[in-house]
Amino acid sequence: MNSDGVEPVPGEVLGSGAVDAPAIEVLYSCHSCGLVKARVTVTARTIEDVMRWMEDVLAPALGRDHYERSPHCNTRTLSDVMIPIMGASKIGGPSEN
Repeated sequence: MNSDGVEPVPGEVLGSGAVDAPAIEVLYSCHSCGLVKARVTVTARTIEDVMRWMEDVLAPALGRDHYERSPHCNTRTLSDVMIPIMGASKIGGPSEN
């Protein structure tokens, strides 16, 4: 359930909230609660700096997804974050193939 009290829709894009924005799938794990390679769709990076995208889009999206999957886990660190780069011209960018 998200902050609005609505169940997330499978495949929902987390991040900027823009419906038509390109998206990518990112994997992450949490050793505290046992999540392994959880898959989340996030808004792809466009023209912003990679660190800004990670701080403003990726980290909040992963945090929300982790909380929705495991609300009782109180870890502050996720691990094995995998951002696809195959077919993309930049880290976090959409596939161009």
